[in-house]
Amino acid sequence: MGTCAGNAGDCAVDAVLTGWSLADQAAASPPDSKRATLALAGLGVAFRDLHTRYRDPVFMEGRGASAQLGLRLGADRKGYLQGHLREATAAGVDPTDLAGALARFRAALVRAWEVCGERETLAQRIGEPKDMGFEGLRRLVAPDG
Repeated sequence: MGTCAGNAGDCAVDAVLTGWSLADQAAASPPDSKRATLALAGLGVAFRDLHTRYRDPVFMEGRGASAQLGLRLGADRKGYLQGHLREATAAGVDPTDLAGALARFRAALVRAWEVCGERETLAQRIGEPKDMGFEGLRRLVAPDG
């Protein structure tokens, strides 16, 4: 879903849909490690492209946060995630703790929503990122608390 939008050059829709795929509202069960890792790696690309287009630092922070969250899940896409984290750090984004990473992740999704040209259509189907919960993702990346 999100990847198709990204391939079509709509990185805001890509980010919103990919973020929604990780939200508690998207499925009856939380994302598994593989799906979450792929989505977080893909969000790194979407946030990079949004940062290039809008020069808003929240997107670079979201890129770093997506990488941090994904790297907690293991080796799948580790090279991509490390690249996202390395480039975000080089751009001045310091790594943060879990709560900070989740807050940056959400802030970047909300900002992607604000620049998304498909808000009206998406709002009818998935809702706004500000209303999405990510408790399943939080538990997945930090199973011990």
